[in-house]
Amino acid sequence: MKRKVLRIIACIIGLSFLLFVEGCGAKSIHNEPQLSPYDATYSNLADMESQELLRAALENNGVQHACADALLENIVKYNNAAGSILPVQTGFEVFTKETASAYNATKLERKWKKEYHDLTGRRNCRITAFEAMGSLISYDTAYHITKQRMLVETADLSVFRSDSDIDKFSALFNGIESVEDMDASSQAERIREYWKKCGIGFEETGNVSLISVWCNAPGIYEDNDQYILFCSHAAVMIHTENDGVWLLEKLDYNFPYQLIKFPSEDMALRYIVDFNCGEIEGTDIIPVVFVNDHVLRMQEGLIVY
Repeated sequence: MKRKVLRIIACIIGLSFLLFVEGCGAKSIHNEPQLSPYDATYSNLADMESQELLRAALENNGVQHACADALLENIVKYNNAAGSILPVQTGFEVFTKETASAYNATKLERKWKKEYHDLTGRRNCRITAFEAMGSLISYDTAYHITKQRMLVETADLSVFRSDSDIDKFSALFNGIESVEDMDASSQAERIREYWKKCGIGFEETGNVSLISVWCNAPGIYEDNDQYILFCSHAAVMIHTENDGVWLLEKLDYNFPYQLIKFPSEDMALRYIVDFNCGEIEGTDIIPVVFVNDHVLRMQEGLIVY
């Protein structure tokens, strides 16, 4: 059973999105007309126009210019390596439940290695979210983590701009010791207590928010049955003045960046719930979702936080 759980958790960390869609070898989504259950379109940010749309949306909502620069530089670096294999080369196309199955992880990793010779410098969902809005998150610089849990990203120091960024990232996403019989509200409270201890704070601009999905599971940290709360996925939600709600995410180290345009916040959050919050078969793992430090929940059929 423990080995089975370990396999499941590994999938959550790397490819949680793909637990709910077909494999990477699926037929391209461009071969026939598609409909989006979220009335959404998406870009892989491969063209200058979409990149500048993202930059403007971030900087107009308080993200530091240097942070936006760093994010866009890394998007360009990834896209230069991926080249023609990116499904969306210009503009935006219909976003469907099968979108991620158009990505071929093996080919994309090979493209990166061919361009940069190793896997150093790649970004995943948490690093991408941190690059996009880390400047809107504060933490207590006097707080020091005594034990890192589930922080595989810090092994590649080249993805961080400074030691303070490493410290802030670690405080934000470090795994939290927990217990087996912990309901969703108790999990959420433990995460909030941990963030309070670290001095984690979110600048409430109302327009840019960190989406973080947390799971409680055993046997994922060291070789024991200790339950750990860990962030399995992260994304950034951006409210725009005239163009609905955008979601920036990177599903996996190998997969492309996605900027998804939704007509409303409710649709964006329903997408997050649909692809991250189903009960994982064979386990009791039911994720908890935060929008900044507010818990996402259902109330009379509506998503609220």
